[in-house]
Amino acid sequence: MTLDASDSPLEFPCELDVKAMGLNTPEFERLVEQIVQPHVTDQSLRVTKVESRAGKYVSVRIHFTASSRAQLESIYTDLRASERVLFAL
Repeated sequence: MTLDASDSPLEFPCELDVKAMGLNTPEFERLVEQIVQPHVTDQSLRVTKVESRAGKYVSVRIHFTASSRAQLESIYTDLRASERVLFAL
C-alpha cells in the first residue's frame, strides 16, 4: 500500500523526533547524527539519548523540522540501512 501525500496526517514543515536504537557504544550517537545531518543541513539538531536499564542499548532521539515526507522517508531509509541501527521509529 502506498500512501499519497494527501493521506498523511502531518503537515509540512513540522517539528519531529526521529528515534534510533542500537548497542550502547561511544560511537552510536555520533553515527545516528551523521546519518541524519545530511538530510537537514540548514539547521542544528537537538539530540538526546536514553540508555536501557541494563545499559546494553541506547535510544538516540533527534529533534528537527522536517520539510517534506520525502525528506523523512530518506532519513528512515538511511537509518535502516545501517547494520548498527537495530530499530528506527
